[in-house]
Amino acid sequence: MAGLVDLPAELLHIIVGELYEGGHLSTLKSLRLVCHRLCECIDPLLFSSININLHHLTKATSLLESLARERSAVNRHVKHLGVMSLEQRYEGHDVNAIHAAWSNFKASKYICAAIQALDSVESVEFHVCKYNPHSSSIAVMDTLTEMPSINTLRLTEDFGTVWRDIRFDRFTSIVDLSIEASTGYFIEQNLPNFMVNNSGLERLCIKFCPSYGRLGWSLDMSEVFGELKNPMALEHLEFHGRWKLTSAECLQYLPNLSSICLSDDDDKGKSLELLLKSLKTPIKRLSLPNGAREKQVYDIVSDFLCSYTGLEELTMGPSGFSSEKDSLKNALTPHTHTLRKLSWEQAMFTCSEFDFSAVSQLHNLQTLSVTLISSMKNIVMGEVLRPTVYAWLDVATSLPQLEDLNVEVIRRPRSHLTPSDAPLLSIDLAILQYAISPSSPYNPSLHIHTLSNCYRQLAVYRVDNHKFTPASKSKNLGYNIDAGDFNYSHPPCRPDYGDVETPFRLWGAALVSFCLGYWLEAYPSGMALVAMTSGCCVVTLGMEIMHTLQSSSTSEEGLFSRLTSVPAFLL
Repeated sequence: MAGLVDLPAELLHIIVGELYEGGHLSTLKSLRLVCHRLCECIDPLLFSSININLHHLTKATSLLESLARERSAVNRHVKHLGVMSLEQRYEGHDVNAIHAAWSNFKASKYICAAIQALDSVESVEFHVCKYNPHSSSIAVMDTLTEMPSINTLRLTEDFGTVWRDIRFDRFTSIVDLSIEASTGYFIEQNLPNFMVNNSGLERLCIKFCPSYGRLGWSLDMSEVFGELKNPMALEHLEFHGRWKLTSAECLQYLPNLSSICLSDDDDKGKSLELLLKSLKTPIKRLSLPNGAREKQVYDIVSDFLCSYTGLEELTMGPSGFSSEKDSLKNALTPHTHTLRKLSWEQAMFTCSEFDFSAVSQLHNLQTLSVTLISSMKNIVMGEVLRPTVYAWLDVATSLPQLEDLNVEVIRRPRSHLTPSDAPLLSIDLAILQYAISPSSPYNPSLHIHTLSNCYRQLAVYRVDNHKFTPASKSKNLGYNIDAGDFNYSHPPCRPDYGDVETPFRLWGAALVSFCLGYWLEAYPSGMALVAMTSGCCVVTLGMEIMHTLQSSSTSEEGLFSRLTSVPAFLL
């Protein structure tokens, strides 16, 4: 231990950083008690983030009281503050009971004082819950506005949260603002004043619940920036939900806007066209995750990309640039030397309808992400997907600067496929069987990341002797995917839960047999009916097992994965 303490400060910080990244928090908590030098080295990492989870009111009270009263040396190391809500603890209960429970706990008395004590906080995530006492949400927000060190603010809510009195326009030093809400009227009322008071805002992200878009309301970008009189520092603009742009005059105050991520506008591309034509700075990062579903939107984006050079990142959604090969090549040609990252989300591409040469010309491309959807019509494992994967691998090995190829395959339920369209080869097997041409100028550090949508497993492959070999063991990610692990700039697509009809057929047959058995067991003539129903259930199970055995030899779905969906008493 004495040798560890005597190490140079740079080496000691590296060791502590490795322990922190490896999740050895208990080790760090023990080491910080050894001496003051280790404590000063560990505390900035160990206490960089504090989450006040009001789901555990007793524990939260102790934490808040400690922060408010002691004002210990730990407070100055806290850079991120998260305030969670009461929704998980009291969801479905009487609101008056929630208010009474909140007032009885000391947490309601210390929460504002504790936030004020964390005077070094730079990032705040506040969940505004409809179950919280309304005055407490207002008090927390008012306290946060008095902290000049906050530069990153994220606000989330529950469906039905009232934003009428939640004022966030009084912040003056926010650089990054993110809002996730189900309603937008009262939020839109706060945004104009917020923009005026935060001229240094660099990133704005607003996400509205998709179901709210059906009510006819859409966020007007002209209203959001309509009160500006001086230029803003805004560089990244992100809108998810219905939006529109009625006037382009406000864009003259956004001279640095070079990155946009937008969902479909509310007027079939007219607002998007007006926005792209009125920008003062060439776009470096363009993301349209919903794609160009309308022909006019497709033409607008294609013409815009052909009009300038300098694009560095491009993300397109389904059907974008898939209808006309020449347009795709013409759109990407001006950005051949600048494009570094390219993502196709849910791209229904096959070898016959996609111009792979348009991507092969991007010699400086470093990251390529493709999300393929297997369906009965065009992309099927082994028949269509295998040549498509090989075509993408040919593109990847022809790009000398490419470092990461991310491929995700989303399969349709088996019941939607005919027997002749059943998957024959998994994407991982296709990658392992692929042989790199000796003349390919591939990057030796090229890695392929594959995501199996059925089991949400992540696998990584690297180049070894002109073949792709596993670089790490498969990682089971469950259904909560960390986009950072997969090197994606967008959330993963909805999981495919496989053939959902099979369990229902088996459960239905078992339920009929079970009910008839109790109902007819007293009648001798009913035993034959019970036996017949049980026989039908066994035959159905046998057919499912035979179908699984037939497909498990070539598909990554084995017998065990199918049997886990069968009721235990049938096995």
